[in-house]
Amino acid sequence: MALTEIQVCSTESCARAAAYTTRIRPAWCLECIADFYRAGGAEPLEPWRDHKTRVPARCFECGYTTAYYFQYVLSKTTGTFTEPICRVCHWDKWAEHLRVHRSPLETELFNLLEADPNSAELAQAVNDFPQLVESIANIWWPTERIKQTLELVHHDLVANTREPNDGTRPVIARCQQCQTESVFLMRRMDSELQGRWCACQSCAQTKPRGTCPRDVQMGFERLGMRAVAPQIGTDVEQDLECLRCGTRRFTSLRQLLGGVVPCFECDGAAKPSSPHKVYLFHFARWNTYKVGITGAYKDSRLVLQKQRGGELVDLLEVPNRGTALAVESNVVRAVRPWPATGEPVDQRVDGWTEMWDASAPIVVQLRTYLPVDYQAPRGSTEVQEPRAKPEVVNSSGVEIGAGTRICVTGTAPGVSRAELTSRLQSIGIEVSRTVNVDTDLLVAQDLDVTTSKIRRAAQLGVPVATYELLIEQLKRLAPGI
Repeated sequence: MALTEIQVCSTESCARAAAYTTRIRPAWCLECIADFYRAGGAEPLEPWRDHKTRVPARCFECGYTTAYYFQYVLSKTTGTFTEPICRVCHWDKWAEHLRVHRSPLETELFNLLEADPNSAELAQAVNDFPQLVESIANIWWPTERIKQTLELVHHDLVANTREPNDGTRPVIARCQQCQTESVFLMRRMDSELQGRWCACQSCAQTKPRGTCPRDVQMGFERLGMRAVAPQIGTDVEQDLECLRCGTRRFTSLRQLLGGVVPCFECDGAAKPSSPHKVYLFHFARWNTYKVGITGAYKDSRLVLQKQRGGELVDLLEVPNRGTALAVESNVVRAVRPWPATGEPVDQRVDGWTEMWDASAPIVVQLRTYLPVDYQAPRGSTEVQEPRAKPEVVNSSGVEIGAGTRICVTGTAPGVSRAELTSRLQSIGIEVSRTVNVDTDLLVAQDLDVTTSKIRRAAQLGVPVATYELLIEQLKRLAPGI
């Protein structure tokens, strides 16, 4: 019977048996492995078990406890260039130059925010100098904002090294998927928040490699889209659904991040030069504001926000989609330090990333957020008076039955459009997506709201009915439907 070979520790003058065996690489005993952790500036709290297990260790300098692989410790403590293994200390020292070179204005702003983020003095400063909001967004990271930001990249906050944080102080977070702890600087998370790569390096290195589906989904949602079945990788073309209107398309996150408009219907890809509106709503029950954009002649989003209990407080018409997106982006950056809390964030209502706390010391007037190089076209770009309401043809004489050609617009009460379409088709009614000369009836959500389909129906003399009238006739036509 052959004896099992025992490998001796690779440390000079150490004759103890190695904790593991290798063919040609060095191997060390448990005592020497612990010495490597100490050489890197941390005291191991548990004995090393195997290469696939992280050992929790407490930093001698900052006192924070984080788990490290032994191979990682070796890479930091051996070789030509060595450095402490504690990532909290590493990133804190790396960000030292950001704090040293912070302007006196940012220092004064941070002091005001630290004293009272909702103070009248700060509110007056923001109102007098709107450009201050960009600086506030960079330097103001209270714990609640950190938690919400980390939640976007599927991490839970473990420890905040300073409260309030100015974005340059490290935070420790734990991945919700693999439970790996990582250290972040909140001011360096723009790419992760866009879904460009996975915030958790452990998940990113797991085969198949690439940005994980949850990060990819987050990137799509920030652009107003949802992947029906999210897959790994930003280059993978995926089946998408618009969170605003339900339109489907097939593209990748990389293409959208490269400038391709997310939704052809909502974002005006067909006519980017057409007029658009930027709207501002206040939701009293959520204590939040919301900004968004819509086509100049598409009021469906305005109707949707009103149905949610929103009050329209500002509306700005601009000459093209690019300007509208610029205004929306400027507003979102301005209010970023005061994210919405609780509902609707907890329920992930579409468009929640453009919402902020109504108690924030900032008054948003959309016109003040036009691009710096914006040049008003000839004539006013203020919101024009609504167009004269088209004359809607009465639908009382229309009898619905097999062969009737119907077009629908807006949202039906208590039923999805797909389900309603299926019910109509099951009794022989034809449903089209557009209003044309062959359309017998247009069914709308609200006859008082002028949409492009209602305007087209008025031009062609197509009768218009509400969903209530349609459902009433369907009950008489097919009681069991």
